[in-house]
Order: sequence, then C-alpha cells, then structure tokens
Amino acid sequence: LLAPLGSVTLIANLVLAPIMHGERLGSVDITATALVVLGIAFTLVNSSTSSPSLTLSDIRTLSRRPAFLVFIALYLALLVSLAVHVIHGERVGRGQTREVAIGYPLISGMLGGLTILHAKLLTELLKVASVPTHLNVLVPIGLMVALFAVSQTAVLNRGIGLHSSLFVVPLFSASFLIANLSAGGVFFDEFGSFALFQLLGFLLGVACVVAGVTALATKEPEEAEDDKGARSSSPSKEE
Repeated sequence: LLAPLGSVTLIANLVLAPIMHGERLGSVDITATALVVLGIAFTLVNSSTSSPSLTLSDIRTLSRRPAFLVFIALYLALLVSLAVHVIHGERVGRGQTREVAIGYPLISGMLGGLTILHAKLLTELLKVASVPTHLNVLVPIGLMVALFAVSQTAVLNRGIGLHSSLFVVPLFSASFLIANLSAGGVFFDEFGSFALFQLLGFLLGVACVVAGVTALATKEPEEAEDDKGARSSSPSKEE
C-alpha cells in the first residue's frame, strides 16, 4: 500500500522542488524519476498480495530460518557500513560530496524497511498473542518500530538539508521500496511462492529502479561543476 504513495511522492517532489527550493529541473531528473516510478509500479504489481494469518509459533519459526538469519546479518552489515561511511565523511568535511550524499537516502530507506518489517510483526503478534502475557515480546518490538521510524526521518531530513531533494527523494523511495519488499519477502518467505512470470516482472521493476537511481547518482557532479562555473563567472561580471 505504501508503494503507490511513494510514486505520488516522487511526482510531487519533481513538480514542487523547482517551485519551493528553486532547484533546476533537467531531463535526467525527469527520466530517472520516471524510471523509478515505473519500477515501483512493476514491483508492486508483481509482489505477493496474500496475507496469511500466522500463529505465534509460525512467527518464531520464520524468525529462525537460516535464509532470514543470513539476510538480516548482511542487511545490518550493509546498514552499519553505510552509516560509518557517512559519519566519517562528515567528520573529514566531505558531507556534501556525491559519495557521501548517496548514503543518506540509502540508510533512511533501509531503516524504513526495518520499520515496516517490525510493524508487520507487531501487527501479526497482536492478532494472536495476549497482550498482558506477552509484553516482554510486544514492548521491545514496539520500541524498535519507534526507534527505526524516528531514525529514518532524522537521516532523511539530514540528507535533504545538505543535498538536492531531486537527488535524495528518488533514491530514498527506491531504497525504501527494495528494502521493504526484500525484508518482508525473505522473512515471510513470499519469494518462494512466486511464479516465473511474477519473478521476472519483479526483477524488471527492480532493474528500472536501479537504472533510475544510477542515472541520478551519476548526474550530480555535472550540476556541481555548473554551479562552480556560475560562481566563478559572477565576480568577473561585477568587475
């Protein structure tokens, strides 16, 4: 349900960024955003729509599956690596470079994926577990939902504060979508039920998202050079 909202957000950002922030809208911005929106649509259409009821025993079994344990270990390792990269970049004064800039939306999207995963778990547990007798499980998961949600918002706002929203927002939407679908797909074993055409459509959507993100990620240096050129030419005009 969040994927269509992400598409609307991207389109709104594309329209409002030049008006509200005076940002220059180029053909790369339009094409890349269109690819991300198309990718979101493909992944949404080809994602699992079933929502089977799970027992407390089912949830415990799913959380102990080797596939999920490997996935979450790699996921957290990537998240920590990106965080260390961004923090180090800011400390050495490289917070506004492209290499560091891409970390903000990626981290925020991955935190968003963890937020949705734990929110789903909390919802499923509330369906089958007695609240008074399972507070030791429900409270930690609820706190993690709040922690991830607040952290996601803080990192995203930090990124938008330092960089163009035409760069940050599409990357965040792509990262959030892939993180959300992959985390839920692995934990709830949704990928195992995919038909061949569904898997191909899903992968095509991911490819469109990656293509759009790549276009945006490789476009920023050109803007930086143009801005530098404009700044260097302004003193000569005044003289």
